[in-house]
Amino acid sequence: MGALLAGAAVLGVGASASLAQQGASARLYQIEPQSLEVALSRFAQQAGLTLSFKSELVAGRQSAALDGTFTVEEGFAGLLTGSALRAVQVGNGVWTLQQIPQPPTSMRQSSARPARVEVVPEAAQMDSIQITATRTSRESNKTPGSTSVVGAEDIARRSVRIIDQAVALTPGAFADRTKGLLDTGANIALRGIPDKKRTMIMMDGVPMNDGYSGGFSFSGIPVEDVERVEIALGPASSLYGTNALGGVVNYVMRLPKSREFRANLGYGSALGNDYAPENLMRGYLSAGDEVLPGLRLFASLSGLKTDGYRSDVNVQLSRPAAGISGYETTLSNTGASRYLIGEKGMNEWQDYAVTLTAALDLAGEGEWRTTYQRWGDRRQYDDPVTWLTDAAGTAVWRYGSVNVASFVNGSGSTDQESLRSSWQRRFGNTRYRVSAAFSRTLDNWYSTPGSSAATTYDSGPGTMTDSDNDNLLLDFQATTQRWSGHDLTWGVSWRQEHAEVSGFTLANWRDIGQRGAMTYEVAGDTRSVGAFVQDEWAFHDDWMLTLGLRYDDWRSSDGVSNQVGSPGYPRHYEARGADAWSPKIGLVWQASPVLSLRSSLGRAFRAPNVLELFYTFTGTASGIVYRSNPELQPETLTSFDLGFDWQPWQGAKFKATAYTHRFDDIIYRRTITTLDRVYENAGRARGEGLELDFAQRFGGGWTVLAGVTFNDTRITRNQANAGSVGKLMPQVPRRLAHVGIELEQGPWSLSATGRYVSRRYSTDTNGDTTFGVYTAYDSYALVDLKLGYRFSERVALALAVDNLLDREYFNYYRAPARSGFLNIDFRF
Repeated sequence: MGALLAGAAVLGVGASASLAQQGASARLYQIEPQSLEVALSRFAQQAGLTLSFKSELVAGRQSAALDGTFTVEEGFAGLLTGSALRAVQVGNGVWTLQQIPQPPTSMRQSSARPARVEVVPEAAQMDSIQITATRTSRESNKTPGSTSVVGAEDIARRSVRIIDQAVALTPGAFADRTKGLLDTGANIALRGIPDKKRTMIMMDGVPMNDGYSGGFSFSGIPVEDVERVEIALGPASSLYGTNALGGVVNYVMRLPKSREFRANLGYGSALGNDYAPENLMRGYLSAGDEVLPGLRLFASLSGLKTDGYRSDVNVQLSRPAAGISGYETTLSNTGASRYLIGEKGMNEWQDYAVTLTAALDLAGEGEWRTTYQRWGDRRQYDDPVTWLTDAAGTAVWRYGSVNVASFVNGSGSTDQESLRSSWQRRFGNTRYRVSAAFSRTLDNWYSTPGSSAATTYDSGPGTMTDSDNDNLLLDFQATTQRWSGHDLTWGVSWRQEHAEVSGFTLANWRDIGQRGAMTYEVAGDTRSVGAFVQDEWAFHDDWMLTLGLRYDDWRSSDGVSNQVGSPGYPRHYEARGADAWSPKIGLVWQASPVLSLRSSLGRAFRAPNVLELFYTFTGTASGIVYRSNPELQPETLTSFDLGFDWQPWQGAKFKATAYTHRFDDIIYRRTITTLDRVYENAGRARGEGLELDFAQRFGGGWTVLAGVTFNDTRITRNQANAGSVGKLMPQVPRRLAHVGIELEQGPWSLSATGRYVSRRYSTDTNGDTTFGVYTAYDSYALVDLKLGYRFSERVALALAVDNLLDREYFNYYRAPARSGFLNIDFRF
C-alpha cells in the first residue's frame, strides 16, 4: 500500500483556495487507525488541502485515530503521533511533512531519491493511482500513455449499477450495452478498436478474456465490490500479451482494512413509459474484518431481478394480408421496407454474484491474497404481443409465411467462476509477485425456437447451444527499484485455454432438460508463453524513459469441428503456432510541477480464438457454410500517441492525447461463393484520434467534468470485401462527449451527467442509411441524475434517474427509456 500511495496523485486536482483557507478553523474528523498514507489522504480530503512529502517518510507507518473537532494543525499532530514527523505549511493550502531530527542512520535513509506525492481529495487522488499501465506503482503523469482511474467513490456518487459502465465518462473508452442491464454482450472498446476481444479485461491484474470468443461477461458482478477501475489506453501487449490492442481495463476488487458490515437494498422501474426495466429489485450484503493480526477476510453476496421490458419487436419483410390491420410500416437500417407486427415478450432477467477473499500481511513487506468469485445470469421472455387483428377484431398470429414462432424468443443462462491467488514480497529493493488464476464457464447455454409452423408459444421444435471454456494463468514478476536511476521490471507468464461448443435439437424448445441429438461440436485449445522486460529510467529529475519488450509464443492444438452427419466430418486440425514481439517506448517530461508531457510508441497483437480457428457451421435456413481457418495469423496494431497533463490553475486538471495507429492482418470473413465464407487475415486499417479530459473543483464541494473523444479509423485494405475500403470501422462511434456536475455538501451528494455518442455502422461497408429503426445504431444524448443523502455514517439513501429526458433511440434493440432507482445503504 505504501508503494501505491507513494506514487499517487501528482495529477490530482488540488482543493480550491477558498476551501483551503478553511484550514484555520476547526472541523469534525472521524478517521480510524490505519496506514499513515491512507489516513493522511482522508484527512486532506476532509480538510481541503494539498500535502506533499517524500515517500520514504511514511512507508510502513500506521496512524493514530482522529475522532473529534480539530484545527488542521491539531489534526496533523494527532495523526502523526509517534511517527517522528511533523506537518509544515509551505503555501496557501499546501503542506509538507518533515522528519523530526533523528539519528544519522535515519537521516541517511531519508536521503534517497524521493518520489513526490500529493494527497488530495480522495476522488481526485484515485484518478492518479496507476499500476496497470506499467505493472508498477507510478504517478499518472509519469506513465508514458494516457491513463485514468475511476475510484469507488466516483462509482458510488454516479448512477453506475454495472461495472463496465464505470468507464463511461473516460475519454477514449466506449462502454456499449444494447439494452442496459439486460445485455449478455456488453462491450468496452478503446481507442476506436472495435469488439471486446481486442480490449483486455482484467480483475486484480489477471486477464479474464475467454478462450472461445475473446469476450467477458460483466453481468452480476456488483459495483460495491470494486475498489477502483484502472484504464490504460493504447497497445499494452509489451506487458500483457494478446488481446490488449486498444488497451487494458483492470478492475481492482475491494478488501476492507477493518471490521465492516454492509447492506444495500434497492428498487426501480420505468418512469412514465413501457420501455425500461420494470420491477427491478436488487440486494447486496458484505462483511469483512481482520480476524487475526494481519489476516483479513471478506465475503459478499448480491442479486438482481427484473421483469424487464419489451426491447425486441417483430419485424417482417412481407405486408400482412388484406383485411388484417394494426401493423406499422417501417424501414430496415438500409432503407428497405419492413412491417412491424408486434412485440416479443418482456425479457425477464436475474443475476447473482458471490465473492470470498482472504489476505495475509507478510510482516509489512508484502501480502498473500486469494479471491474466489462466482457470478451469472438467467434470462427468459414472457408472453409476446401481436398488434394484428382481423375484421372481427380477433388477434392474428399468422399470415402467409409468418407464424407464431416469429413472436417468441428463447431463454438462456450463464454461470462463471474465478479463483485468483497472488503472493508478493519485497526483499531489499526488489519486489516479487507470483500470481496464479483459474477461471471457467460452468454453464453457458441458450435456446432458440424453431422457425416452422410446428413451433408455437408453448412447444414445438427448437435448438440449444451450450458452450464451456476454462483458462489457467501463471505469472511471475520482479521489480527492482532505484537501481542507478532505473526501475527494472521483468517476468514470465503462461496461459492455457480450452473451449468447446455443442449444438443440440430440442423436441420442445421450452424444455432444455430434454436434449435431442447433437448437431455440431467444436473444441480446441490454445496456449501462450510470454517473457517481458521493462526499464523505467529516470535519467534526469524531470525526465522518465520507459523501454518495454515482450516475446510471446502462441500455439493452438486439439482442434476439432464436427457437423454431425455431414460428409467429411468430424475434422481434426493439426497443432500450429506463431510468435510475436511487442516493443514499446515511452518518454515523459515533467516540464513544471503542474505540466507534464508524454509520448509513446508501441505494438500489440491479438491471437485468433477457438471460434475463428475451428468453428465451422452451416446456416440452417440459408445453407451458407461459415468456415473457420486454423491457419489464421495474429492481428497486430502499431500506435503512436502524444499528450500532456496540465493543472493550469488551482483545482483544475486538463489532459489531452492525440494518437494515430495502423491495424494489420485484421481477421475478416471472406465470401468465396454465395454459399461459402471463410475467416482470413484480410484487412488493414488506419486511424487517428484526439481525447480531451477536464475537471475543475470549486469550493463548497462542487466539481465540473467534461470530456471529448474524436476518432476516425478507416479500412485501407480488405481482400475479403473490397467495398469496405475507405469506410469507417464498424461499431465504433466517431465522437463521444460528456459533461457533468458533481456535488458533495454535508450529508448531500449530487451527480448530473450528460453523455453523447454519435451514430455507428453495423457493417464494414457502412451500409446503414436509415436510423431510428429496429437494428439501427443511433446517435444519442442522455442525461443521468443521482441524488444522495447520508442520514449518518451508517445509513444513506440515493435516488437515481437514468435517461432523465426520456430519449428514444435504438442500439440495435430499443434502448431503455427513462427509469428510476431508489436504494438505501447500511454500513456498520
